[in-house]
Amino acid sequence: MRLNPRLVVASCLVGSIAVGAFACSTSDTGTIALVAGEDDVFTAAPACTSVAVSLLADDDSGTVTQLGTAALPTSSVALSDIPSSASGTLQVAATDSTGTVQVRGASLDLSIGGIAGETLDVYVQRIGQTSLLPNPISQVHVAPQLAISDGRYIAAVDPTDAGATVDLYDLLAFAPTTSVNIARAATSLVTSGTLLVAIDPNGATYVDLLDLTTSDIDAPTGATFADVAGGETVYAPTGVSYVVGATRQTGAATTAVLVIAADGTTSFSQLVTPRLGASAAYVTGRGLVIAGGSADTASSGAEILGEGAATATAIATVATDATSGAGAVALDGETVLLAGGVLPGDGGLTAAPSRVINLTCTASCVSSWPALPETLDPTSAFLVKTTAGAPGVLLVGDDAQSSTHAVLLDATTATEITLREPRQSARAVVLPTQGVAIVGGTTDIESYLGQ
Repeated sequence: MRLNPRLVVASCLVGSIAVGAFACSTSDTGTIALVAGEDDVFTAAPACTSVAVSLLADDDSGTVTQLGTAALPTSSVALSDIPSSASGTLQVAATDSTGTVQVRGASLDLSIGGIAGETLDVYVQRIGQTSLLPNPISQVHVAPQLAISDGRYIAAVDPTDAGATVDLYDLLAFAPTTSVNIARAATSLVTSGTLLVAIDPNGATYVDLLDLTTSDIDAPTGATFADVAGGETVYAPTGVSYVVGATRQTGAATTAVLVIAADGTTSFSQLVTPRLGASAAYVTGRGLVIAGGSADTASSGAEILGEGAATATAIATVATDATSGAGAVALDGETVLLAGGVLPGDGGLTAAPSRVINLTCTASCVSSWPALPETLDPTSAFLVKTTAGAPGVLLVGDDAQSSTHAVLLDATTATEITLREPRQSARAVVLPTQGVAIVGGTTDIESYLGQ
């Protein structure tokens, strides 16, 4: 079975969406409007004194070209010498009197010539903390399934909603847009181009965001949608998506992984060990790493599914791991952090330790990171930068009372990040601009931005 995500082709694009607000122009000037949440981000101590806008090219060069600067206070930055043929993201950085960056923001990936002669809004916020995005969505979601659709929209849907009303938040307009319906519960949610795919134990349905048409999907051979329903979706930078049944928190342990290739072709791959409550992360150059979720002493604590492989391979150097509900994220091409989650014991569930798996070693392949200030289950993990510029991880998870917490974790410290609003059963997703969005427990969407 193949999904066929449709793409819009136009001369002025943001992601794959045509931007009607921007007329193509031969002018080489434009304006960036600085959009903030509820905070006066520039005047908070230490106050910012200047702001700059640069273009980060989306080719392999990673070239950064400065397009404009302004003294603060201001609500906009004029751009000049806009390269009409370039594409990439506009990066906003505001500095204090010492030259230290205190505020950042970034646009969606765009064809830069499309903003010539126009004004583009870019959301900015204080680094190292959270901020509320403008304009709340319509629903208070509980443990929502989240996805980024077409590189532009945050999609949120409650897994217990049999009618699957999907809230869409537009990261170009910074406002909710029309909600759409999928005629089944979305216990798992996948995005592929302009398609949103909802999976539940009874099947799968997609909705095309271009025309809001829906259609049921046949499962590929080798397993059923019931074998992966409730599992998390992991997206590889190669364009491959994995719905990992072993990461679900309830139901039967499973080995099934639904694989959606970059061209929309679907297939099932299999793990070595049936798992429940496992963690999964994609490691560039290696594949999908799955850890925990099994108390079987004959099994490895982790395994790896290489891209294109039909069956995973056990990582023999990692001992059996019964952890459930941990977050997993690749720190680099060799190591994966596991943090949060719980372990079964004689006295009930206890907090699982934070640890790093080295995928290249032959002995002593698991090292310790600091314990979390709260026991979080379930937990999601996202790679961010810390104050020192070193790799750090933002963890978002629920405590025993379902209150949501955010924790910044690095190799030496674990620090709770204060949320702007108290939340119950919120979930998080990586933004296509910068940072991590936290959705649920309230209609406001909260964004965290690392250093």
